[in-house]
Amino acid sequence: MSLEELEQAAASIERLKEVAQDNDFQSYFYFAIGYHGRLLFLKGDLESGERLLRQALSKLSEARYENMYVPFLGHLAELLAADGRVDEGFLASTESLDRTKSCEAFWWLPDALRIHGEVLTSLEGSGSRSAEDYLRQSIELSKRQGGLGWQLRAARSLAELLHQQNRTDEAFKLLSYTLSKFTEGFETVPFRRTRALLEEMR
Repeated sequence: MSLEELEQAAASIERLKEVAQDNDFQSYFYFAIGYHGRLLFLKGDLESGERLLRQALSKLSEARYENMYVPFLGHLAELLAADGRVDEGFLASTESLDRTKSCEAFWWLPDALRIHGEVLTSLEGSGSRSAEDYLRQSIELSKRQGGLGWQLRAARSLAELLHQQNRTDEAFKLLSYTLSKFTEGFETVPFRRTRALLEEMR
């Protein structure tokens, strides 16, 4: 994300916190804290991001807001893997995936599968067949649910994996097909990043 987009997201999160506090919506307040942690992670502040994510997870767990809990557990897994703590990230992504299924949070399942696939790539390397399988599951489930945004993110992750395996033609076709499905959203960060990766492969 650009600096301007990060600043806009930060302002929105602060507004959500204020509204949640003013109306005593505790679940939304900790939801905002979790997103603040996610935002700090994207800005490169892993220590502060982890602290806020764990704070949100603790409070959401106490309140038994499982549908809100599992996405932030997945984001924590991404952060841990990015911080080089891949074993911890794998445990977190596994738990996030298992809990997503058990609480039937199927709206989140495509991204839980993607995150688990990405963490497995970090753990097992670019030759991981398991990682590829989870990413393909994410894409297929996204298609069935009509979640084009989830599909794009998973396709980009799979294309990067295939490219690392010197399967660039396959990766190029996957990205071209996925991007062709879009009729709007061309200025969003995921679309721009995926289009840039496609141009690199070209």
